[in-house]
Amino acid sequence: MEYIKHYNKVDLDNWKNHVWWENGKWNKFLPIEEHKREPIFKLYGVPEKYYMQACKNEYNNYQESKGYHFVEVLEMRELKENGYKWLYENYKLFENPGPAFFAGTEIIKKIVGNSKIRLLRDIVSSMTFKPTEPDLFAYKKRGCEGTKYDMLFIEVKRKDSVTDKQYLGINMIEKYLKIPCRIVRYKEIKK
Repeated sequence: MEYIKHYNKVDLDNWKNHVWWENGKWNKFLPIEEHKREPIFKLYGVPEKYYMQACKNEYNNYQESKGYHFVEVLEMRELKENGYKWLYENYKLFENPGPAFFAGTEIIKKIVGNSKIRLLRDIVSSMTFKPTEPDLFAYKKRGCEGTKYDMLFIEVKRKDSVTDKQYLGINMIEKYLKIPCRIVRYKEIKK
């Protein structure tokens, strides 16, 4: 099932505008937790992951219509309002992580349980068609003892479709990890 949420076109237009980034407007829009995640683009002090893919292409030319990571950031903002922490594209569930994914994967192992992750990887290792991880893993401590967590995996979309590998990943997480998953689709608010 998809959850439908909405965004303002002005926010997306800003996100895709290199001047908005270069003038520091991103600073209040992007959750502070994401500010230091990647090496900083020295000229403007912005996180490269977002700046380069929101408004520039691989040849450092400004682009008109990409806006990558926009809806994921909207979802992060909502998670933060509801007391959640998150991991975004920096963890591996279905295979051993490389250096860029190690820290996030260790957080998931601590919260979900290393034995559950090992079981999931054992199952996936024999598959020819491999699943992919959802965009976000959201979690927050439950109760005063702080050892139990509310958890959720979220695949976030705007115009693109959910792939078969993404559906497979969601199904495997729900079946073997017993953690809820959701697909959130953002649509432009129509006036």
